[in-house]
Amino acid sequence: AGHGEKGAILRRERLYSAHLVEWRRAAEEGRAAALSRPRGRPATDPREKEIEQLRAELARKDKELEASRRVIDIMGKANALLEALSESIPDLSQESSPKENG
Repeated sequence: AGHGEKGAILRRERLYSAHLVEWRRAAEEGRAAALSRPRGRPATDPREKEIEQLRAELARKDKELEASRRVIDIMGKANALLEALSESIPDLSQESSPKENG
């Protein structure tokens, strides 16, 4: 666009040359800031790594706890079964004691 056209557009939109200077400066600062940032993925926060490790450890311990609960439940049932069996079988030690037969 010619110089006269640019001025007409600026006047029509009620823009001043100071606006253009400010916008150019902001754009340049933005480019400089973008170029000064390191490229690639941001560095991992060490706390995030620790949180991930703690979550994995918690999940592992939850599995161990559930397995232990199952073992305790099975042992309780086995104990109850053995008690029931021992109560249903007559006590052989009292019936055939060697001292009583002798």
